[in-house]
Amino acid sequence: MPHIPFSTLSERHLVYVYLVVWILQFGYALWMWSAWRKTRSR
Repeated sequence: MPHIPFSTLSERHLVYVYLVVWILQFGYALWMWSAWRKTRSR
């Protein structure tokens, strides 16, 4: 497991920003997939 730097506030902030972006992208992909499934089932 790679070492995640939490020593300074800026590094911690960068890690949080990356996590938020990944969560948003994953949620958007899930939403698009569910919308695509709904349109295909009609």
